[in-house]
Amino acid sequence: MLVISGTLIWIPLFIYIIWQFVTTHGKKFGIYAVILASLSVGMSDLVSSRIFKPTVQRQRPSYDENLKDGLHYAKDNNGNDYRGGEFGFYSSHASNFAALTFFVLLALPRHYRLNTILIFATLLTSLSRIYLGVHFPTDILMGWFMGGMFGYVFYRLFAFIKR
Repeated sequence: MLVISGTLIWIPLFIYIIWQFVTTHGKKFGIYAVILASLSVGMSDLVSSRIFKPTVQRQRPSYDENLKDGLHYAKDNNGNDYRGGEFGFYSSHASNFAALTFFVLLALPRHYRLNTILIFATLLTSLSRIYLGVHFPTDILMGWFMGGMFGYVFYRLFAFIKR
């Protein structure tokens, strides 16, 4: 689950998405799609990490006094228990994947295999965050909601530019 929460495993999928944007929308608009999809993920991450987590300050399950001793921790690359940062509301992983997925679902509606893979990747990554003990289910739900909003807003901007 730690690997699934990482970035490296998803690089082939991200490359495929870029290729689909360019082949579907042409070089010019494909590049716009890549930029706007990246901005949707970037804004999603910025808002969750820099605004919500420090403002809400809800501890992750791995830091909660009532829960932390009952959790099983995965070991990170240094052999330490992976616990994430202290605060976890809302999940950046869930939000970022939801932003990308929502943007792609709208920008590439006929690419059923890609859309199915992205939905699966969003669910799998989100579940990995709960499994690792770094998020509550409500962190994931809020992440999906916020990411969906960012994906939709940036898709609308893409649709406007394309017109």
